Amino acid sequence: MIPHHRAAIAMSCNLLEYPADPALCAIASRIIVEQTRSVANMQRIECACARLVNPYEDVCTYQRQMDAIMQTMFTDMGAACADNRINCNFMREMIPHHQGAIAMANTTLQYVICPPLTPILRAIVTSQEQGVRQMRQLLHRLGC
Repeated sequence: MIPHHRAAIAMSCNLLEYPADPALCAIASRIIVEQTRSVANMQRIECACARLVNPYEDVCTYQRQMDAIMQTMFTDMGAACADNRINCNFMREMIPHHQGAIAMANTTLQYVICPPLTPILRAIVTSQEQGVRQMRQLLHRLGC
């Protein structure tokens, strides 16, 4: 999840280099703040969480699920319609990126994980579901 969040931060910073709709700038700024905080929180607990060892079978199943989620996310991001509107292109790519994070967090919550990770994952689901809703509304409002 850490590299995934770093990619969203980079995408958002890139967007803010160009003139963008004020509502979209607010969304991108919130992505930067929330996901920077989330990365710091995950790094803070990483050593403690590394002590938990899951059964091999669970790890294999988990990894297959994560691989499928990432494949879907990258396929959907790559298939996003691109035109000459940076605002629209950003949202068309960020929505599947957020959906991937939601799916990864929900999948991880199905397994035995270290307790400090649970609130971080739930916060990811909540904030990114909100972000998807906001971007879909903005796509519609902007006529994307």
